[in-house]
Amino acid sequence: MDQFFSPVPKRVKSLLAALRLGAAIFALSSLAACAAASGESKMYYHSFSFNAITDAKKYGHPEVEVLDYAYGDSHRPRTSPSKVDREMNPFFYEQNTTGEMPRPEFLYVKWRVRATGQVFEDRVDLSHRLPADITNYEIHFVVDDAKLFVFALPPYETKDALGRVIVHGGAWVRDMYYADRYVEYKKQHQIYPDIAK
Repeated sequence: MDQFFSPVPKRVKSLLAALRLGAAIFALSSLAACAAASGESKMYYHSFSFNAITDAKKYGHPEVEVLDYAYGDSHRPRTSPSKVDREMNPFFYEQNTTGEMPRPEFLYVKWRVRATGQVFEDRVDLSHRLPADITNYEIHFVVDDAKLFVFALPPYETKDALGRVIVHGGAWVRDMYYADRYVEYKKQHQIYPDIAK
């Protein structure tokens, strides 16, 4: 029996280990090159969101249905509807995602006004509207009838009971009891359409 199963020489084992290591290094290098080539080398921890329910004029009664959206072309989860999302939902009322994402070049939104059935779409060039560093920002859009509004809500700081500074993401408290203050807060950080000065 031993004549058919002779042990593998140490040199062959070393060669196999070196080949495996080389293949792993090649695979990682290829992934890094693909990420750099696709423009995703610079990532920012931030949020993207919309909520037709809480942003409605009458809280909880959405006036629009979002039919399609794309927060840039990275195709990261929740930055555009997936195939499954589209099969399960003919429209969307809300979306929120937070994590490492590239700085988007554009925002595309297509929506329907529930009262009239009219369909609108808008594509906003974000390349010159967003801050250079969007770390901890929330990029939020609101649809009001035929108009799209986009906000870059900056991070803010609070202190805990011990006086330590805590950095929060861009979203301020969205609560029906604070709705008026939230509207004013968003207006201060509106990046589209341009506000006349």
